[in-house]
Amino acid sequence: MYEIAMMYQYGNEIISIDYSKALLWLKKAAETGDHKATYELGKMYYYGNGVPQNLKKAFELFQTAAEARNYKAMHELGKIYRDGVGVPRDFQQALQWFERAAEKGNYLSMYEAGQIHHKGIGTPINDQKALEWLEKAANEGNFLAMYEVAMIYQNGDGNIPINHLKAFQWFEKAANRGYHQATYKLAMIYRYGNESISIDYNKALEWFERASETGDHKAIYELGKMYYYGNGVPQNLQQAVKWLRTAEQNGNNSASRLLDEIYLNSNISNENILNAQNENASHQSETLSQTNNASNKTTSDSLVEEQIEHQTTRSSISVLCANAFNKFKKTLINK
Repeated sequence: MYEIAMMYQYGNEIISIDYSKALLWLKKAAETGDHKATYELGKMYYYGNGVPQNLKKAFELFQTAAEARNYKAMHELGKIYRDGVGVPRDFQQALQWFERAAEKGNYLSMYEAGQIHHKGIGTPINDQKALEWLEKAANEGNFLAMYEVAMIYQNGDGNIPINHLKAFQWFEKAANRGYHQATYKLAMIYRYGNESISIDYNKALEWFERASETGDHKAIYELGKMYYYGNGVPQNLQQAVKWLRTAEQNGNNSASRLLDEIYLNSNISNENILNAQNENASHQSETLSQTNNASNKTTSDSLVEEQIEHQTTRSSISVLCANAFNKFKKTLINK
């Protein structure tokens, strides 16, 4: 019954999404004590998929599933208490549910528990506990956790000693997963070096360019500096002006100051400045679009891992063939 409900709820190449049928089969499965069905039923009421949104009913269903040790339901309860959706906001309750789910292996909850301990939201700051949960989430492949672990090691938060090598390693892992903030941080390490990592202008240039593709004005500014000073690239004032103008128009004040220096002190001709500005103008609309996309990406990063999990659910359902589905359905109906 649960499997049929999932096909109707998420659809695939064979079965179209049909929330009314999904609801019917989920209710049948939930009545038999299937905690996965109870959890999915809670989601339908929580998001109003195929039914009027009912937060109270969703909460009750999540509670029932969580008490049956469903870690996804535990995670949902943690989010509900964290955000105060349909219940008073309660970070201590949120932390309890996140940790219960994390102990069951939910890496999304590991990340959330780590963040609460790290920021001291509704509970005293506990950097050791934060690092413990965040590293577990990072080792499960959560790129947001990778970034947070890297920041803790880079800054030496609380009683955690600074460890430049570990910070670099975690920034690199998160950057290789495509996380834009880690891309900039990794580029900065290569650009300026530290006790553990030597300066490598070629790699710095590569990672700054990757970060600039997301519209990161700090990365764009650093590219302008590299061309201005000739770090790892031939000195090119026209290229420097192009990148710095883009950074300036994205609100980077340091780029504005460096541009003033270039215009006042360099021998760059008015023609070269005009060429750079014209090139920048054609480049600007694309970069501004990328900046807006990056801004939207930043606000939605905390949802990425859950979207991946949702897509995995859909993909696993799609592998079921039509014949098996119909045979299974007929068998249940005959019963």
